[in-house]
Amino acid sequence: MTFDRSTLTERFRELAALNRTLDLTLTDARGDVPYTERFHSPDGVREFLARLGADPAEAIVVEREDDRMGGSMAIALAPAGDGEPRIATFANSRRVDGGTHLEGFRDGVAAVLGPDARLTAVVSVKLDEPSYEGCRRDILGNTPVRACVAEAVQQALETWRDEHSERAAAPTAR
Repeated sequence: MTFDRSTLTERFRELAALNRTLDLTLTDARGDVPYTERFHSPDGVREFLARLGADPAEAIVVEREDDRMGGSMAIALAPAGDGEPRIATFANSRRVDGGTHLEGFRDGVAAVLGPDARLTAVVSVKLDEPSYEGCRRDILGNTPVRACVAEAVQQALETWRDEHSERAAAPTAR
């Protein structure tokens, strides 16, 4: 079996950002000179947000556990700026095409900034018992997650808005 180093590198980088205490090393001993790269991301989802093209200095980060959803969340969001808004969603460090955590994220943003806010975001949840839906099982279906994520995002954005009243319109600009 042959492994593609660039695919593994990207996945390890992703895993390190989604699990900031994780420390991974990839070594490729093929060829004359072994290749080794370490993956550790103490800034977690904030660092992942930067890889999506957002300014990490502008990031609003929400990290919390919530027993109502049976797990935890790590969310980072920032204005999309001139680029196209991008949202990466994960459940238990697995990339998914959306679901209740994405719906909750959108609900929380819409409650504070309106439905047309142009944001780049990483929305990651870790659940004790994830429920996947869709023909490829790539949509998170845990119903309580939606309300928990919406509440967390709304609270974070309201706090940001209150602390930055002079810039409060920035995330929805353009």
